[in-house]
Order: sequence, then structure tokens, then C-alpha cells
Amino acid sequence: MGNVDDVSAREPGPEIALCKKNSSGFLDRNVIKYLMVLLMVVDHVAFCFMEHIPSPSCEIMRFFGRCVAPVFAFFIAEGFMHTSDVKKFRRRIGILAIVSYLPSVFCFIGIEEIKSSPAELVAQTVIVSFYLALVALSVWYSEKMKKRTKIILIVLLTLASVVTDMPVAGVLAPFFHCVFRDNKKKRYIAVALSYVAFVAPMIAMQGWSTAGVLLAPLLLIFCYNGEGGTKNAFNKWFFYVFYPLHILILGILRWYVI
Repeated sequence: MGNVDDVSAREPGPEIALCKKNSSGFLDRNVIKYLMVLLMVVDHVAFCFMEHIPSPSCEIMRFFGRCVAPVFAFFIAEGFMHTSDVKKFRRRIGILAIVSYLPSVFCFIGIEEIKSSPAELVAQTVIVSFYLALVALSVWYSEKMKKRTKIILIVLLTLASVVTDMPVAGVLAPFFHCVFRDNKKKRYIAVALSYVAFVAPMIAMQGWSTAGVLLAPLLLIFCYNGEGGTKNAFNKWFFYVFYPLHILILGILRWYVI
């Protein structure tokens, strides 16, 4: 998700703001990506098998897992600003969202719950939020639309994200990362506010573990060195395959094995 390993810089301006080399950082994008994959699995295991995991351990697992989506939101922004083909990048994320839909419904909701409450089928993964973010960015940078039309469409896209598991922030965080790429202060404030709108109600509903999203900026600011890491097909496509596959496997384990 948000893979920019195969792309070339399309605009020199955004590269300075989003991908500036960090001499104090010690993790490249590939390492962070695989670390996030590990934490994502930990988070999903905690969610799927919370009945079998002691409460403190389960909440700690979910706390660390909460930083995954914000980190990938940043990489989605990087991907948009540096891909040589925005349409192709957006299409890949869209296909990932479609392919992941049924496994996520099966794993996180369950067939029996869907039978009793078909309305649950409207629920979407964070991948849909990221796809909407890419659409919003494409709208914003379009030269064929008036600014008023752009704002209306972006508001509608943001509202559409309420059916995902990262409402509002999943669209606005990548959007603000790009739009305010040349003004670090505005970017931090705008992105922070988008997460406050998401985190505050989630903490009230799900507990303190949601505050784990605060780990994301610490990881990116102090650990990310701005380097992409080794470029090869495995690093490029791993997440696109792993994401729906691991959800499907967890669903089988959750409903039919454990």
C-alpha cells in the first residue's frame, strides 16, 4: 500500500517536502512497511481473538497496531506525489479495495452476523479511505475544475469515508500531506486535526488503545530516513497480496478453527 518503489519523481517541489532525507533516521521505507505489516497482523489477531487474549495484552496489541493506518496514509501521499502514473497507482489501490472487501467482511463481521444484519455489508476497509483520498487529490490537482467544485467533491468524498474503518482521517490525512507539502507547520496542524476528529470519538467508544495512532508521527519523524530501500518486485507487490490473504486466513481461523 502506498508503494513508491517503482516510480520516478514527477514534480521536484513535492519531493523536497515529503521525501526529504533524514540523516538521523535509521529505517527506510521497506523496513517500516514490513514493520507495519507485523503490527497490522498483531492488531488483527487481537481483534479476532480478543475472547482468548487477556484484556491488558489485547489492548496493548491494539495500541501498537493503531499506528499502522496513519503510517500507510503518509506513504499513500508519497505515492501520489511521486508516481509517474497517478491513474495506475489509483487503480491498484482501487483493485486492492475490491479484492479485500469479501475477506474483510468474512473475517471482521462474520457470515452469521451478516445474515442477521445485512446492513453490515456497507462496512469498508481503510483501503477504501485511501482510494477516496487518491480521488480527492486527483480532483484537487485537476486543471479542468473550478475551485468551488473541487471543494464540494472533496467534502463528499470525505463524507463517503464514514463507512470505512478510518472515517474522515483516512481521506484528509493523505490529502493534507500533499496539499500542504511545502509548509511543514500547516501540514502538521492539518493532519493532526484530521486525526483528532477520528481519535477522540474512537477512544470514547473503544478505549485508550486507539491513541496508538500517535506513534505514527514519532516513527516517521525520528526513524524514517526518507530512503525507499531495495527495489524489486517482491517489495513492490508483497502488501497487495498479503493484505487480503492474511485477512482471509484469520477469518477461517476465527470462525472455523479456534
